[in-house]
Amino acid sequence: MPDTSLTDFDRRLAEMPRLTIGAASAGNIIPFQFPPRVTADVKSSKWDVQDVRSYEPLKWYAGSEARAMTMEFEYIATDSFFTPMVIGNITKGIKEYFYTADAENVDTKYPTVTISNLYGFVVGRAAFRLMNYSISVGETLVGDPSNAINVWPLYTKITLSLELATKAAPLDGGVDDARVPVEPLPLKPEFDWW
Repeated sequence: MPDTSLTDFDRRLAEMPRLTIGAASAGNIIPFQFPPRVTADVKSSKWDVQDVRSYEPLKWYAGSEARAMTMEFEYIATDSFFTPMVIGNITKGIKEYFYTADAENVDTKYPTVTISNLYGFVVGRAAFRLMNYSISVGETLVGDPSNAINVWPLYTKITLSLELATKAAPLDGGVDDARVPVEPLPLKPEFDWW
């Protein structure tokens, strides 16, 4: 539910993407107050390097690293939907990923963050590993001082570092595509994936 004071264009941009922490059935869909931003989208290759005492080392292509993406979104505490308590709960809901992954039994369920319709960066739906979560806040506190849970900073910025998860193997080394809730990429991925 985006902020009602946004222009119609920005409101629709804030409503378009969907971020789900864990299973969507658990209700862990993160609402955006303003349109989220992708600040980095990185894909890199791996090389086996051999020093051959020449002008440059000999390098053999050894595949690629997971696609890494950094996503940022912001909140300003209001007295409508995005109250100090709601924003505090949003930050805890994202942080919950790191505490429920073990509880969900990673032998049978791979812990993912699902992102869909994130403009041209994620067309459709994709599963990511949440590698890092960072929150920065402003200095001003707002809310009801009679109850600590209703007090939160006026400004909050959340940064997520994510890695695309298209295949995962259980701990015994076998392959189990059912552990990741998206189809594995074909040998030649469609253009939308990158």
